[in-house]
Amino acid sequence: MILDRFYNRPGRTGFHYPGRMLSGPGTRNEVPGLLVGLRTLVVADRFFAADPLIAELAFDRLVLVDGEPTDAAVEKAAASLPADCGAIVALGGGSAIDTAKALHATIVWGSHAIHDPAERPEQPLLVAIPTTAGTGSEASRFYVLKGDDGAKKSFRAWGVTPHLAVLDPHFLQQAPKALLVGAAFDSFLHLWETFVCRGERSPATDMLALDGIPKIVQAIGALLGDEEPSNAALGDLQQAAWAGGVAISNVRTGLAHTLAESLAGQVALGHPETLYVFFPVVLASYRDAVDERMTLLARHLGPGWDHDRLTAFWHDAFTVTGLARRTCDVMRNTPIDPAAVARAAARDTVLLKENPMPLKPEDLDGLIDRALAPYRVGEAVPA
Repeated sequence: MILDRFYNRPGRTGFHYPGRMLSGPGTRNEVPGLLVGLRTLVVADRFFAADPLIAELAFDRLVLVDGEPTDAAVEKAAASLPADCGAIVALGGGSAIDTAKALHATIVWGSHAIHDPAERPEQPLLVAIPTTAGTGSEASRFYVLKGDDGAKKSFRAWGVTPHLAVLDPHFLQQAPKALLVGAAFDSFLHLWETFVCRGERSPATDMLALDGIPKIVQAIGALLGDEEPSNAALGDLQQAAWAGGVAISNVRTGLAHTLAESLAGQVALGHPETLYVFFPVVLASYRDAVDERMTLLARHLGPGWDHDRLTAFWHDAFTVTGLARRTCDVMRNTPIDPAAVARAAARDTVLLKENPMPLKPEDLDGLIDRALAPYRVGEAVPA
């Protein structure tokens, strides 16, 4: 058995996380001390290029990331890596961290195009300092790059899971509400879909969801109530995102993610917005099958929480921050090929088995049509 390809099933579950997490205000300042004597590559989002922490890291090479990472950008950066690189530090969102993972893979295995390679003991220290709270890349074994054809490709190895994730709310303090809400929705769905999947869920990932989802709901609820986000609330969002990254490394994501990724190549929307297009219809399609799961989650969320309130909560969050209007405007001004979305989604044969309700490829057509209907010109704005 190749343990990296071990997946849970009823009656046989496992759990793995090879990294460590450090959380709290000021934790970023502990990173330079870990790098003494190590030749260091820093991969940073260009937005944070002037952050004082960059200079304190005493790097040998700095790679600045603009936008989504690509095969070409990784190959260019890999051509001038510092010799005997002892540490890679990623500072930024998912794009910066995914770039760092790809460069780490290149150093360890000679290529960034990897899927479950054999472990190698000699590896540079990989540290991730996320500046958003959504993708969970700081804790996951996956990274995504865009190819020359514009298509996104996912790679995976437990060996690219950062050795240390440093969650410092400092980097979220000036983030716009829309960014915080969109990122939190992504991490919510990581936890939700691993919580409700039919066969792969486990007691360990249940614990992550039952802790992380209430943290997200409480923090975003306070944010929408015009409260200034506290370090504690921002830290909760970071911890929930980290938990989501761990969860999706052990249990596959579900229907909302598959449909969102299938739509992504057709529209100029971010990942949270494409998830939002499908979430209400996906949840409605299997709500009866996850009633017990929702009841369990409601014990942690508090009185009055059910499927309808969960859908309404995210609708309100996207509406207040303008994300719903942006999603609607882009969708209505973009020709969408529903059949192409269905074909791409149907390739995920594991999804068809893991969805909370039994799902056949032909079921996707009606579900996609219902999700896209509100975004057609002449229809009411999605509620």
